[in-house]
Amino acid sequence: MAAPPRRMPTPTATDEGGGGHAGEEPLTGDIAAQVEAAALAEYPDATVVRLETDSDGVYEAHLETADGPEVTVEVDENFEVTGEETHP
Repeated sequence: MAAPPRRMPTPTATDEGGGGHAGEEPLTGDIAAQVEAAALAEYPDATVVRLETDSDGVYEAHLETADGPEVTVEVDENFEVTGEETHP
């Protein structure tokens, strides 16, 4: 029986490197700070995994919540949360 696949480490908001999908780029500076603030306003006890542009929208904040699941928070150009997706 084959061993289960290993999960690769996920880059943090401060890591250099690419985003999660083609066309997504890591956020930096004031934009990153505003996206992070908007996402953490919705999930104040979460930890930011990464912040990036979104191939389907404007910005994404990938968070790990205090109770376990990972959440992707979608943020628009006005830094308002427009959607979210929970990942087991």
